Amino acid sequence: MSRQHLAALCFQQAARIAPKGTDRYKRTIADVECRGKDAGQEQIRAGQAWYYVKFGKRYEHLAQVEQQARDAGLGVWSMKAVPPWEWRRQ
Repeated sequence: MSRQHLAALCFQQAARIAPKGTDRYKRTIADVECRGKDAGQEQIRAGQAWYYVKFGKRYEHLAQVEQQARDAGLGVWSMKAVPPWEWRRQ
């Protein structure tokens, strides 16, 4: 579902990529905008992505966006959800 939501926003659209740095694996960290919308924020708003507090200090406004999706029971919040970082540890 997450992939389909992102594709509906960005597939075959011009995207604005704003690099912010690299992670420990040398992958680019960037803000992505499609159709004038922040793709990450839209994923969170739809309940298709989590706001990862540990690495998201400069994006704290996304915590409120996620809470709205949780309260509305959207996407992953429509079921019992395990945070991805906890699932990977298992």
